[in-house]
Amino acid sequence: MRWIAGLIAVLLSVSASWADGRLTLQAFEQGRVGSRIRLTMSFDRAPVYDLFLLDSPRRLVLDFDAFDWRADLSAIDELPEIADLRYGLFRLGETRVVMDLSAPMVPNRVFLREEDDRSDLVIDLLPATGEAFAARSGQPEDTLWQLPEEAPDAAPSSDLIVVVDPGHGGIDPGANSDGLKEKDIVLTVGRALADRINREPGMTAVLTRSQDVFVSLRDRLRVARRASGHVFISLHADALLEGEADGVSVYTLSDEASDASALLLAERENRADVLAGAALEGEADDVTQLLVDLARRGTDAESEKLASSVVDAMRNRIDLMRSRPNRSAGFFVLKSPDIPSILIELGFLSSETDRARMTRPEFPARVADALIDGLSTWSAIADPAYVPAPK
Repeated sequence: MRWIAGLIAVLLSVSASWADGRLTLQAFEQGRVGSRIRLTMSFDRAPVYDLFLLDSPRRLVLDFDAFDWRADLSAIDELPEIADLRYGLFRLGETRVVMDLSAPMVPNRVFLREEDDRSDLVIDLLPATGEAFAARSGQPEDTLWQLPEEAPDAAPSSDLIVVVDPGHGGIDPGANSDGLKEKDIVLTVGRALADRINREPGMTAVLTRSQDVFVSLRDRLRVARRASGHVFISLHADALLEGEADGVSVYTLSDEASDASALLLAERENRADVLAGAALEGEADDVTQLLVDLARRGTDAESEKLASSVVDAMRNRIDLMRSRPNRSAGFFVLKSPDIPSILIELGFLSSETDRARMTRPEFPARVADALIDGLSTWSAIADPAYVPAPK
């Protein structure tokens, strides 16, 4: 049974001190009250919100109208039942808060408590069985995000349609280091690449996201299919917890990763939907999976040709990884059965050298120029089934 804690809308007169009227979270607290865990979010006025649970893994999700987060989390009480907390834009105009739960707990009481200068949203959680948690889990239909409206405007039938996919976004920042966030770097490069593609005769670009919003992994593939894309290029930037590495690398899909670091990278990227509090869909049935696997054989070969063309075009223009710049792993976003797809790691945010390179003003244009050359080389040698028919 799907469950939504009260949707509360309170209309208040707008004070001049509210600036643009945006809600502000002033404080966040968590602690114990008897056998309950109490979460208290203090806003400058009453919020409008949705609250729901997601299972496998267990998460508590809160959706609000976009608000400014000014609460200090550094001093909150740490509770073993709450493994992690994150927040950010989920889509334009909506802020999402996700709490990972290490034990099953369900809301027992949710209420607003009005004070003179603030409105507290109070959530009491009680321990529950795994079965009880699962029974109350589910994403309300009215909180499902809309598929991005990115699509080419009347692209000529002879154009190569390139789907540019800036990874992460919104509540999902991706890797970060020294104040830099992966989602920002790849969006800057993605916009520059799309602009460069649209200026190239015979090519049209489609962005899976053009702003700082969350797009699920499946919806990124749906954007590509809806746009009738010929090529899918996903942009990312890694960060290592141990060891050192720098340079650009290009990945294709494979059932077995080319190396241990590629495996870890794919595992992190494939968790994007979980981190953002998305409800996960089931796997395809055996017959569907067999047909997909058969269709992917030719597509995988074209993806390898595309990756090789891009790596060759980048040599002597952009610093590639010194050890095997062409790699492979089981990235979910590369699993379109009929669209050649590659994932480009633009560098490592854990590398001082790469951070400096990726933040230089000329970097997006250099990446875009190299990719144009790689796409042109590949389209000239590609199987005709994967490129638009000549005029």
